[in-house]
Amino acid sequence: MIRLFLFLLTFAFCSLFASQTAAQNCPVEDGYRGTSNFSRNTESFVSVRKLNEISPSIQRRIEAQLKARVGEQFYERLRFDYGDAEDFDDSSLLKPNEVERIDGYDFNFKFSDKRKGLKAFHFKVAADADGHIINDLALPDIASNPQKANLISCKQALAIASKNGFPLERSSIYFEYDRKTESFNWRISDSQAVEPDEPSFGFGQGTYKKISIEAETGKVLKIYKETIVL
Repeated sequence: MIRLFLFLLTFAFCSLFASQTAAQNCPVEDGYRGTSNFSRNTESFVSVRKLNEISPSIQRRIEAQLKARVGEQFYERLRFDYGDAEDFDDSSLLKPNEVERIDGYDFNFKFSDKRKGLKAFHFKVAADADGHIINDLALPDIASNPQKANLISCKQALAIASKNGFPLERSSIYFEYDRKTESFNWRISDSQAVEPDEPSFGFGQGTYKKISIEAETGKVLKIYKETIVL
């Protein structure tokens, strides 16, 4: 129950933080750094600071699945950040390599491309007791499409946004994985509120103009308005 509460609290904080962040310029740090929701109450968990603290067989299985997704070459750019191993049944002290007790692994990974103005992109890796990844990874299938790892730079994305009417002095830039296009995107938001296309009947923080740019090609995917509702 405590684990679920922490997940909901972290998710709410991250959502509020993302909506209220001031202008963010290059280099960009983005992605999700919260906890996973296993839909089970966690009785005991232990922090994992290095991936080799867990069982070698579980570590190999997780690494193999990540390599299958992004390929051997891009995998070398991934870095384990931090995480937890969790027991859903026993509240006694838990160790990271206690395979017979661990019911789930809740890990955070990241990668960077500093030459392109990406300080870090954080993503979740949640696995079951056997090390099988159970969440939808926020990563393209780079193993089959290596070009998806070749990004236009943060500055190039800002230049494209500027050409499309986004004043850079009041715009914020973000880096994200778009599950619809299965690609990384740069997203730029104008901090000046605009009128919504349709009336909004509720309490909100305003409507803002945004542009989504495919990071692989520099193609403008869409220009749209988004209303932030409390």
